[in-house]
Amino acid sequence: SAISYLRKNQFLFSDFDNVSNLLIDDETDPLEDAELLNKLHDAINRLPEQRRNILKMSVFEEKSNAKIAEELHITINTVKTQIARSYRFLRAELDVPQRVLLSLLLA
Repeated sequence: SAISYLRKNQFLFSDFDNVSNLLIDDETDPLEDAELLNKLHDAINRLPEQRRNILKMSVFEEKSNAKIAEELHITINTVKTQIARSYRFLRAELDVPQRVLLSLLLA
């Protein structure tokens, strides 16, 4: 289901190895995960309001970019740009690779 989600949200992979790199090892410490989730929540709340709304609609409500653009009366390219900026901000704030960030968001 994670691969379907990523495909739906227009993530491009050059080969299957890239997809497998998105998964976090099962050996991670639950306390570290909880701490990361708290940091993620705080970082999401620091996003500008529109960017935060777009991210939530995309990730948590699983809406398509076209549906988000329609509901917010903005272009699809604006949606894509705001999502990319959100991911870039969150990766920088959490200081984690993209695969870890995606795993946290998809959990």
